[in-house]
Amino acid sequence: IIIDLDGTLLNKNKIIQDEDLKTLKFLSKYNSIIIASGRHYLEIEELLKLYELNNIVEKLIICRNGQIIYDIQEKKIIQNITINYNELAKIIHELESNNIYWYLIQENQLFCKKIEYNCLKYTDNGKYTINVISDISELKDYSIEKFIINSNNLEELQNIEKKLKITQINILLHNT
Repeated sequence: IIIDLDGTLLNKNKIIQDEDLKTLKFLSKYNSIIIASGRHYLEIEELLKLYELNNIVEKLIICRNGQIIYDIQEKKIIQNITINYNELAKIIHELESNNIYWYLIQENQLFCKKIEYNCLKYTDNGKYTINVISDISELKDYSIEKFIINSNNLEELQNIEKKLKITQINILLHNT
């Protein structure tokens, strides 16, 4: 059984209901339970520990929307699909030439040129180190896991999607 966290196992208050915990424990007797989430594996590990699910969930968890497969027993990444620097530079150049906001995440590091939009939520949670960079060449030594683009204009995002020929893009509109 593969189960998502946010909006599925976790309710809108980000908690797992007692009834759901009991059901998971029962199902784990006869099935493999696998977590698949958009969250980072460190956040998933915290939740598993908090709800005492370490012995119920299978060895591998799927993180960052399929980008990372992590072995929670061995504490190591099995697979990590990242964005190479050349692709990253191409995308950032196009975004900046269109005045579109972006930020990047690698492990517990967040990279941006200025802190705006939903990037602000990372400044207070203490889980991420915020790195305000002046030039994208500062990213050469990183394998970026997550690339976030923010705009208040859906049409602008759709146009940039076409320009970059991105086939799958999660669009998050932030209203100011």
